[in-house]
Amino acid sequence: MCGSGYPGRMTPAEARQAIEAGHADRLILTTWKRTTAIRPAIVGWEGGDVNESVLKPGKCTFMTAAGHCELHGTDSKPLECRVAPCDNSKGGAYGINMNNGVIAAIERAWRTKEGKAVVKMWREAIAGEASQ
Repeated sequence: MCGSGYPGRMTPAEARQAIEAGHADRLILTTWKRTTAIRPAIVGWEGGDVNESVLKPGKCTFMTAAGHCELHGTDSKPLECRVAPCDNSKGGAYGINMNNGVIAAIERAWRTKEGKAVVKMWREAIAGEASQ
């Protein structure tokens, strides 16, 4: 989340919007807590497939040099980013209370039929880009 070193988690609907907007190559497929999900990539990990436990902090691929989120104000902005209290003037995200249910709700959403369909959609988009 803005400045935290880890891009926020998206819902399947947000990821679908990002893929349809042509951003599949700026997303990453991650696995955490037995859940496979798509989120904005850390620069250098774009289009990858990785277990979140091996990710190192880095800049979100949608964060501009000026510190602005390219997804701000779109239907693709990750839910975790939208609910996190963030103030870049004070060094970035303060983080969110992991007990507030947001992360658990995102995790459950990826385990649904819709979540699995969006993962398939992303894989197909990445495979199509690789073959061009």
